[in-house]
Amino acid sequence: MSEKKNILHIAYSGFGGQSIMALSLPEADVNMEFVHDFMFYGVEDVHELHLERIRSGNFIRKTFSIKKEKGLDVNSLRKLYARLKKLNPDVVICHMPVLWPVFLLYTLRKSLQLLFVEHHAMNLKGKLDFLHSKIIIRLANYVVCTSPRYKREFIESLNTKRKALLEKVVVVQNAVNEKDFFSNRPSEFAEPITIAMITRFTNGKDHATVIRAIERLKEAGVQFTLFLPGDGETLEECKKLAKKLKVDQQIKFPGMIGSKDVIAILQKTDIFIMSSAGESQSLTILQAMACELTIVASNVTGINELVINEENGLLFEYGNEKDLAGQLLFLLSSPSLANKLSNNGLRLFNENHSYSKYFASYKKLIGA
Repeated sequence: MSEKKNILHIAYSGFGGQSIMALSLPEADVNMEFVHDFMFYGVEDVHELHLERIRSGNFIRKTFSIKKEKGLDVNSLRKLYARLKKLNPDVVICHMPVLWPVFLLYTLRKSLQLLFVEHHAMNLKGKLDFLHSKIIIRLANYVVCTSPRYKREFIESLNTKRKALLEKVVVVQNAVNEKDFFSNRPSEFAEPITIAMITRFTNGKDHATVIRAIERLKEAGVQFTLFLPGDGETLEECKKLAKKLKVDQQIKFPGMIGSKDVIAILQKTDIFIMSSAGESQSLTILQAMACELTIVASNVTGINELVINEENGLLFEYGNEKDLAGQLLFLLSSPSLANKLSNNGLRLFNENHSYSKYFASYKKLIGA
């Protein structure tokens, strides 16, 4: 019997979809078919929620971290190179394309299977991001995209017709553990309505539009509670806006929460909102689908491929609180439509985004 392949996963140290998905693959390896090590890298300390997740399971053999300075930090890259030499992994799955120089040097002396995973929304990439993409496609065995549309747009951005390069671009759609997220929603809305948006408070996540939209719900006489967990640079600004608009009593800001609390909030949510400037493939939308929630999301790249308007959710114009409020009021007046949308969302999740399918896709790329 051959030895198990050793996989080194590399992802950002802070809390976000990239590192959550990076941890999901070893967690989805329920039969421990591979040996998994994990490297956190970034300007932030390793988030306690990541460490808690690792401690609560038995899916990571060794965990490492390298904290870098802001900007180009050659010393941190040297440390990563040294760690690679010491670990000597069979496979590296890197969720940070910016780290390509380390692998360029490493593969000059040692062969390995190298997979880069693209997470950055295509419409939010800058020139440097596109340059990284053109380099990693030449270094890697595979570049993993999170959706068919992302793959198409990624290939277009490469501006090449070389078949050998294009065949490296593959799709593995994001997943959440279907055993943790399950449906508990009633078939009809009952006031007070519970609404939630679960994501970090950053400039790319438009909490302000959500807060302005629910002010309109209050003016329309709707009784509701809005949950906005998370932390980030725009949190205090959003709290001030809620107070200014006199909806601070209807909004809960619980701060950063763990997976158990995320599940608890989703289990009592009626409508899930995602207001974002762009996504590769939103994990929290998938969690909401797994819980059979009715979803209202911004009509932007990466979301409008996952949420199809009036099929498994409703879309609104990004930054338009009037449009968002209108979609929410429309849903509340149409329980049959809400049921149809939530049922279709759950079906889509089961077909494409389960842990078992996610692991099988990566296993096929890596090989046993």
